[in-house]
Amino acid sequence: MKVLFVIPEVYSSYPGAMVPHLGIGYAISVLRNNNIETKVIDMRLKYSQKYLLQVIKEFNPDLIGITAYSFSFDKTKELINFIHKNKPCPLVIGGPHVSAFRKDVFNQVNIDFAIKCEGEFPLLELCKVLQENNKDYTKIKNLIWKKEEEIIENEDAPLIKDLDHIPFPDFDSFELSKYIFSAEKRIPLATSRGCPYSCIYCSVKLSMGKPFRARSAENVVNEMESLNQKGWKYFDIVDDCFTMDLDRAKKICDLIQERNLKINWSMGNGIRADRVDEELLIKMKKAGCVFLAYGLESGDDDILKVIKKGITTEKALEAFKLTKKVGIKFAVNFILGHPTETYQKAMKTLNFAKNIPADYINLYNLIPYPHTELYEWVEKNGRFLVNKEDYLYKVATRVNEPVFETPEFTKKERINALEKGYALAKRTHLRYRFGPLLSTLIWQVVKNEQIYLLARKAVFGNKLGRKVFNKIKKGK
Repeated sequence: MKVLFVIPEVYSSYPGAMVPHLGIGYAISVLRNNNIETKVIDMRLKYSQKYLLQVIKEFNPDLIGITAYSFSFDKTKELINFIHKNKPCPLVIGGPHVSAFRKDVFNQVNIDFAIKCEGEFPLLELCKVLQENNKDYTKIKNLIWKKEEEIIENEDAPLIKDLDHIPFPDFDSFELSKYIFSAEKRIPLATSRGCPYSCIYCSVKLSMGKPFRARSAENVVNEMESLNQKGWKYFDIVDDCFTMDLDRAKKICDLIQERNLKINWSMGNGIRADRVDEELLIKMKKAGCVFLAYGLESGDDDILKVIKKGITTEKALEAFKLTKKVGIKFAVNFILGHPTETYQKAMKTLNFAKNIPADYINLYNLIPYPHTELYEWVEKNGRFLVNKEDYLYKVATRVNEPVFETPEFTKKERINALEKGYALAKRTHLRYRFGPLLSTLIWQVVKNEQIYLLARKAVFGNKLGRKVFNKIKKGK
């Protein structure tokens, strides 16, 4: 049995992929542990369809697996259409897009199977059934499939409780030297799944569920140590709930020190500001944490209540001051466009963002994902400004084109607020990277968004550019 994984190209301001795909890495490990041969082609590395077709012919897979995000789904759709015309075998699609749209994904693309939610073990079961030439797919949980013209969605599989049972992701199957962060020996790492909170905009629970499930501290540090022995020195911890269990987080830090691992690590996704204390932050710094981001989303306490964030600006400020005191670099993430928000409240958030002790801020455009509480609110109280059938294909959280408007916060006002927010975020980023003097000079050049994006691609698009950037940047 042979499985070819194909990662579609995505819209990005970077000239290529930063790191290998973590989810595919996990899937490869599970299959290989069960004697299933695999290969991966990452189209984000600028491979042509002609090259992909050549790989398909030479590898001759029994199944082609494609991962899909809602963002850039038009590129995924184009890729699937191309493969379908030339395919020698069935196609299966997985990823967050399937978890959000479920059966509807079969109306969007021409595929044979889809896997919702956690996919590693359902994919393994599908491979076994195909290997046996058995057409009975009814017992494979999380699978969506075609039976003649009928689309059948099997029942959801129970969430994986023991994450230590999943083998470490297989990164060696990727062309590691071609990823932008490979020069820094930087690799992604996930320590938990699920989020027990109720933020109305978040789609994570659609694919990973609401219950918080964590890998043991020993298992996490075992993976760090294994990767470190292969030369990896920097870990991007990608889960949002690393600090949910404070004792586990502290134990991870203790084990890193006990094993004398000379590593750096960061948490850029945005942890909760109410799930840290001074003891943890001190342990994190000693264990190599050089950067973290907090997901606050608004600087207005009324808005924080509306979006069910479960935190106050006062509590968040306590965490910010502690982090500054301990000496860990940090950013704070904000979103503009929340339900009941007005232009004035958006300006309150930006004013709050200007005055916090963060090293920089991130600013995002609110996107209502299907099957979230936010999406339902927009349908009842707002007006979509885009085609609901395919708006997710091209929109992004970092563009200034609003997806919806409300009577109290119009499209024109939203665009104005986003432009101000992006300018603030960009200036704080430059200050963090280059210091106050050089960043002021650079700002005069890159105020225009198109020039800014071209400059980023020029810098990160070649080894020399990245080398110069790493030499002159201030923030790590």
